[in-house]
Amino acid sequence: MKLSERLKAGLFRQMLKSQHRAALAAVSEMRPPQDPTIVIARVIGNDLWPRHTLGQSLQNLEFVLTREPAFRGTRKLFVLTRIMDAEVLARAESMVREAGHDVLTLPFDPVGYAALRLDTSAFGGDDYFMTKDYANQSEHWKWAAQFWVAASKIRHVMDVNGGRNAALEWGQARADWTLVLDGSCFLSAEGFQALHADLTSQPYVPYISLPMQRLSRNENALTTRPDPNSNEEPQLAFSSLAKGRFDMAYPYGLRDKTSLLRQIGVPGAWDRSSDLPWLPALPPLPDSHCWKRANSAVFRLSSGIDGGELELPSAGHKRYHSRNQAIFLTLAALDARLDTADRERAHAILGLGYSDA
Repeated sequence: MKLSERLKAGLFRQMLKSQHRAALAAVSEMRPPQDPTIVIARVIGNDLWPRHTLGQSLQNLEFVLTREPAFRGTRKLFVLTRIMDAEVLARAESMVREAGHDVLTLPFDPVGYAALRLDTSAFGGDDYFMTKDYANQSEHWKWAAQFWVAASKIRHVMDVNGGRNAALEWGQARADWTLVLDGSCFLSAEGFQALHADLTSQPYVPYISLPMQRLSRNENALTTRPDPNSNEEPQLAFSSLAKGRFDMAYPYGLRDKTSLLRQIGVPGAWDRSSDLPWLPALPPLPDSHCWKRANSAVFRLSSGIDGGELELPSAGHKRYHSRNQAIFLTLAALDARLDTADRERAHAILGLGYSDA
């Protein structure tokens, strides 16, 4: 990073800290509910190989349902979003209901998906993806451009922000706090106790950033102590008064959660993401910068790939690649199955997976 860029980043961090202090000072006398009602919501979607092993979502769901403790004052909600396999969906719904928890299903619509088309208008049309200018862009830039072109398709099959917002609205209508977690997250008794202390302590803020800790083996969740110093992308807890929502414009894989973290003012590696001209501007939130970090952590269960090695801190770049590959391989397989009209366009523009689908 150049000196001018380091100075700019340093000034930005100082500005965030100043805005955060001012926001906390404004609510310093507000007292949160001392015996809060809590919804722990998880959003579960399709298994995406090679990021996940096939069957991973049901395996991790069973682990959560059978091994996660019951917590006082809580309800557990499982949002099943766009699951394509009818048998997997029926099994997941049955498992949740048999365990005595709430389930919300956002169904997959194959007819609606088949009607969707790639949208290259932000780049002046399909031809841009055959130019030297495109070829000379960085790998990260190219991935982001492809995600944006295929955004409507990705949102339809991997509707992570639709699921998160559905979970949030369901929870805020019923509880003082709603934890919106990724589907493979697990909360231990020790982790919940520490989090409960955060929920009931001053200042009363609309958002709590909940650190996430990856595990290479699910059984480690039963013996590992939560590490609140984890630097992974955090999960979020929302008070019933929180105004923020996950931006539906951002598809899975392209700042789907970090766009909201930036709006709230939670600092992290996402602050170093370069501005991309085709992405929508993030509007300010009326309750931005009013957050605190939990003195706890939630566990992220294993994806089952490479014996858990994909969850190691050193595997971040490999996780990024396997997730991106999984997204486009899934779209390619679905386009082939449904014989979509722009399958050949997708092969030319997105490439990955379409030649073999």
